[in-house]
Order: sequence, then structure tokens, then C-alpha cells
Amino acid sequence: MSGEYTIVQVLDGDRIPLTSPNALGQYWHPISSFTQTTTSINHINISCYLGDISLSVSDEVIDIVLIEQPFTQLGLSSFFVTSYDFVGDEGYQVVIDNVEAYEPVQ
Repeated sequence: MSGEYTIVQVLDGDRIPLTSPNALGQYWHPISSFTQTTTSINHINISCYLGDISLSVSDEVIDIVLIEQPFTQLGLSSFFVTSYDFVGDEGYQVVIDNVEAYEPVQ
């Protein structure tokens, strides 16, 4: 398991990286607080607002990115979690819960 992340906005079919590029110009960043043992549990929190998205792992803030082109209409959102083929049926289980989506009132 690599324990890396990137945050991307898709706007009119174009992928816009919101994470800053690293020294190699890549948008994937390691998460040092991500525990990688077979019995560990990582609590991942993603907060999405009109102007920013924040990522926390086990209560440690990993990144907060600004959305330069905020969403102007309702749309879709996605969470992508990948794993290796060799881990088998019991390996790297991910549960996504407590997801809330609403239209902000201003």
C-alpha cells in the first residue's frame, strides 16, 4: 500500500489538480500518518466546501486545497480507493460512511 493522495477537480471534462506539485512535478503526495499494518485502522475525513477541500487522516490535517473555480451548479462527486490484486478477499478493506451532501444556503 502506498499511502498517497491527490485531490483533483473535474471541470467540463478537464482534470484540474488542486494539490501542489512536488519537486518532481507530480501531484501525488505521501501520507506519513497513514498506518500500514494488517490490523491498523485509518480514519479518513474529507470535507468539501465551495471554496476548499480538506483531507485528514486519523485526526491529523494532511492538506487543505483551495478551489479557484468554485462549483456553480450541482454535480457529482467520487471517492476512489485502490488496492493491489494480490491482497485477496480479506485484505485492505475500506468503508466509506457518514457522507453528507447538501446545497449550501447563503
